[in-house]
Amino acid sequence: MMSGWLSSPARRSILAQGAILIAYLALTVVMTWPLTPQFFSAIPGDSFDGWQNYWNLWWVKLALVDRIQNPFVTDILFAPTGVGLYFHTLNPFNGLVTLPVQVSAGLIPAYNTVVYISWTLAGYGVYLLTRYTLRGVGRGRARYQQLAAFVAGAIFTFSPFHMAHLLGHMQVMSLQWIPFYILYLLRSMDRAQGAQIQGAQTWTRDALWAGFFLILTGLCDWYFVLYLMLFTGFVIVWRGIATLLGRPRAGLDARPRGIRLVGVLGPALLAGSLFAVALSPILVPMVREVTTF
Repeated sequence: MMSGWLSSPARRSILAQGAILIAYLALTVVMTWPLTPQFFSAIPGDSFDGWQNYWNLWWVKLALVDRIQNPFVTDILFAPTGVGLYFHTLNPFNGLVTLPVQVSAGLIPAYNTVVYISWTLAGYGVYLLTRYTLRGVGRGRARYQQLAAFVAGAIFTFSPFHMAHLLGHMQVMSLQWIPFYILYLLRSMDRAQGAQIQGAQTWTRDALWAGFFLILTGLCDWYFVLYLMLFTGFVIVWRGIATLLGRPRAGLDARPRGIRLVGVLGPALLAGSLFAVALSPILVPMVREVTTF
């Protein structure tokens, strides 16, 4: 059984995806040089905001591991009354994901690990999104599609915007979840609009994945959540107009327009609901703080 799996297409696919990730990691090492030889001794930046995010990593670890308390409230700042950090650029995802590194190796390598994670996954996410977008285009030219997708990922992750935020804006450099959200939102909408066509796959799983990646985005930077909400609105309007004005065809488009619109709105509503429920412990205090200011 094991030998059969080792020779299966699934294994080859896993190895291929692993190679893509390694390639983006290798390019990240080159593009962020000399970060690698100074991985344990220095952080990239201009000696300003980088140290604030350095503190963020330290505080998340202190709050969750040492104190076992809510990291969005601290008595270390503005002592002795303390202050809330709900509107602070805490980007708790980075603090959580690098906890093992911080505990075992220290704060500096934990900070630099965030850089490698962000640049590698950002490129890979756009690679997957581009492959999905190019599906069915130029059949028989899979290699060209793979190359185009890889180049698109490299352009995105090594863009001037991304590289500029190596100055120390950790919450902004953590843009890696944006393409994953877009990918699963579009996939869920495509599948929802084809839900009654024979052989079409369910859309709910992809919509939940979109919600999951929106949650991760919110745990990095709220501005990116706003941008993705705007993007989602544009997609809904565009697809809604296409659905209402499109000429009926057999299968999907033969259904009543109201039913077809469910395929446009359903995935976004499910993803947004998951996001709102999962992050309600953060969103509710933020709303309360704004309304009582």
